[in-house]
Amino acid sequence: MNMAPSFDGKELEREVFLDSTKDGLGELLLGVSMIGVAAASASLFFLPLFIIPLVFGGRIAEAVRKRLTYPRIGYVKLRGEQTGKALGGVLLYEFLVLLVFAIALYILFGDIMEFSLWARWSPLITALLILGLFLNLHDKSGNKRYLALAVLSVFVGLVLSFVSFDISFPYLFGYFDSGVVFYFFLMGSVMLSSGLIQFVYFLNRNPVSPEDRD
Repeated sequence: MNMAPSFDGKELEREVFLDSTKDGLGELLLGVSMIGVAAASASLFFLPLFIIPLVFGGRIAEAVRKRLTYPRIGYVKLRGEQTGKALGGVLLYEFLVLLVFAIALYILFGDIMEFSLWARWSPLITALLILGLFLNLHDKSGNKRYLALAVLSVFVGLVLSFVSFDISFPYLFGYFDSGVVFYFFLMGSVMLSSGLIQFVYFLNRNPVSPEDRD
């Protein structure tokens, strides 16, 4: 009779990934990028605020972690996803979201070629597209906070699809509906605040030992 303890590789991967996100840097940078989208929709002067975290976020986070995170909890290299497989999954998810939404618009309004319909519901469409990110993070980490963010994201997108704003934004997503800009600003603010609180808490909870400081 085999009495060896069972090994749950999936659960171990979740624990390792969860530990790698406890410093909140990923959420912080995502929040900055989302706020950058909203700001750049009003003025292209703020475009770097959107692009830099999006393009160089991984390098920025890694540099900060080498300085502040790894000396506190150590370093574990995560198993990377295959780029082609990950990109294929993202594109498939986005295609399915747009397809389902096109079917819903046809059923409700009988027309999927009217741009004003897509513009009106663009906050909810955006929220559903980003929903995949939160669900993926929950699947990788098991952290229910990402489920809460997913629910909040869809709720904000739904509300902003029904609310009209007497304001327009000339750039980026402002061409669709002003609600999209407010969506990015609100969710970006939530992500930035959440990430910053986690980062400060992480630093206080995990002080550097005197040996490591020397």
